[in-house]
Amino acid sequence: MTDDKENFIKMIYTTYAEDLFAYGMSCYPDKNLVEDVIHDLFLDIYRRKENLDGIGNMKRYLFSAFRYKIYSQLKNKYLFEAFDSDDCTELLYESDTLEQMEALEKENEQRQLVDRLLSQLNPHQREVIHLRFIEKLSFDEIADVMHINRQSVQNLFGRAINKLRKKFAL
Repeated sequence: MTDDKENFIKMIYTTYAEDLFAYGMSCYPDKNLVEDVIHDLFLDIYRRKENLDGIGNMKRYLFSAFRYKIYSQLKNKYLFEAFDSDDCTELLYESDTLEQMEALEKENEQRQLVDRLLSQLNPHQREVIHLRFIEKLSFDEIADVMHINRQSVQNLFGRAINKLRKKFAL
């Protein structure tokens, strides 16, 4: 039975570690901290592997637990810092064809625009946008992850979208 639980934990790690890393980096761009929190989270899960049966939605549980752990790690330090688009966006040219280089350059410009637009949002608005569009969570799931009510999530999301629309229109 223990081997089944260990295999299940390996499968969970394989399935969700990259998503947790992307979520963590979008919220708090400190690679070492994000990796440490992910590993601590999975160590905790391993230690409490007998309680895995009671988890209904694993993704929601992991994101919520990850968020809690990162807040705990940072204690009184403000969790989210503004994105530094120069650090977040790297463009690697692996091809020597002009068309591919132009496509990569256009993609880089679009990423920089998105980074600039997202930097205009407050940290909670960025978090809601990431959870909704990147992680594809529902408003109810985002509310569970952020430990706020659904209406607050919808308000944050609406304000973020309105702000992005105004900034993008300029």
